[in-house]
Amino acid sequence: MVRFRLPHFSTSIYGLLLWRLLLSLAVLLLSRVIFGCMNADLLHMADSDAVWRAFGGGLRFDLAALVYLNAPMLLMHLLPFRFVEGRAWQRATAWVYFVPNLLALAANLADVIYFRFTLNRTTMAVFSEFAHDNGWRFLHFPLDYPLPTLLFFVITGVWAVLYGLFVLRPTGCTCRRRILVSSGALVVACGLSFGAVRGGYGDLRPLAPHNAALYCDEPQQQALVLNTPFTLLRTMGKTGMKPLTFFPEQEAQRYFSAVRRPTTDGQWSGRFKGRNVVVIIWESMAKEWVGGLNRGIAGYPSYTPFVDSLLAHSYVFTQAYACGTQSVDAMPALFCSITRPGQPFVTSPYAGNGVTSLPEILRQAGYHTAFFHNAENGSMGFDAFAHKVRFHDYYGQNEYGNSRDADPGGWGIWDEPFLQFVDRRLNSFRQPFFATEFTISSHHPFHVPAQYRGRLPQGPLPIQQCVAYTDLSLRRFFETARRMPWYRNTLFVITADHAVTGVRPEYRNLVGRFSIP
Repeated sequence: MVRFRLPHFSTSIYGLLLWRLLLSLAVLLLSRVIFGCMNADLLHMADSDAVWRAFGGGLRFDLAALVYLNAPMLLMHLLPFRFVEGRAWQRATAWVYFVPNLLALAANLADVIYFRFTLNRTTMAVFSEFAHDNGWRFLHFPLDYPLPTLLFFVITGVWAVLYGLFVLRPTGCTCRRRILVSSGALVVACGLSFGAVRGGYGDLRPLAPHNAALYCDEPQQQALVLNTPFTLLRTMGKTGMKPLTFFPEQEAQRYFSAVRRPTTDGQWSGRFKGRNVVVIIWESMAKEWVGGLNRGIAGYPSYTPFVDSLLAHSYVFTQAYACGTQSVDAMPALFCSITRPGQPFVTSPYAGNGVTSLPEILRQAGYHTAFFHNAENGSMGFDAFAHKVRFHDYYGQNEYGNSRDADPGGWGIWDEPFLQFVDRRLNSFRQPFFATEFTISSHHPFHVPAQYRGRLPQGPLPIQQCVAYTDLSLRRFFETARRMPWYRNTLFVITADHAVTGVRPEYRNLVGRFSIP
């Protein structure tokens, strides 16, 4: 039997180093091609010139990432000692090479999907946002998104084969000559690395993520210029924003006051005085999913039949927009009117500042206040922020008490039973009360209870069936609530934490990307 074997080429330690760096650079470039192809509908590149411009700028960030990822490996090649050419040292060098580079490949491919939720490359802030959550649930990602997973293994396999094409040819040079050559090569490598990290020799500061704006016209296109290992490494150990102080707070109040007193002569002023308020924050709820808000489009599908039925009996805002792209942005925005200041407010340097919040104002007016969230206590830091903005009570998975109603591998208690729990707790509160429920079932990994699989409206995206499940859960919630004595004295508000990218062409733009009910 004839076996096919790839040819091998012998080269010096310096040729081997160059080959390995070229392979790493090629994988970074390939990752950008995959990212651009799979997110072309969101990037909205105007023409081929815009694409070439983005890729040209991206080369600067790839070279910087190349240095960050391979600096230890580069040093291991250029040490002026004979053992560098030994088998054991080369084996160790392979580990030092592949571990960071494969992690970088995994990060780039993961962002192919995660970008569709955030419209940004991932930074180190993601670890603080999910610091209190169960990391095991993210193991579902490779199964839920098989294409990036398959690409990871295919690229890794090809990479390993190409890595072995060149084998080391011992130089046999004298110790003195080795020291001279290696020292010279190290000086050259340091000079080139210095330029790569800075994006050139004319910049005074190292290349930073915001430099990507030079190579694109739309904010979301910066993600095509950047690469995820670069954004992760450049934001490591950084707060993301620096607190600015220009003069004392007392003097600042002389120029501007954030205190605003609403007028009392408006159409709705005083109409809801003394009423209970229940806010439903619907996880990942886009306007695109609500057929009743898209009746002007012929044949428009709906995944929210119950919410559609409420529209005729509700005060509806048809032009509502989220001011963030992640769940962690919702509470500061809804309760404190604080939009995302470049990074999540709860992880920013301003998180410790005192804030005036809606729960605090209503609490001072005699309301009992409570926040409900189906997830494990501590998830996203919601329990801590609820305490900060002066909610009396927090109810999470611990307070619910029955883990058998939790989604296996999901974020917490299914929406339907938890919303029934909310009903029961509301019935025990003194009136007036202000309560908020933050649902979870329309979040990745996009599960629905077994008894509803195949029975709910479905679409091309798995989240759409989950939206239909939460809609059904809300129907059950209102069916129970309307039998409660507090129901007719309650104002219900349904909104979303953020939208997600869908499939309809009407929403494949920046306005549609942030449209919520």
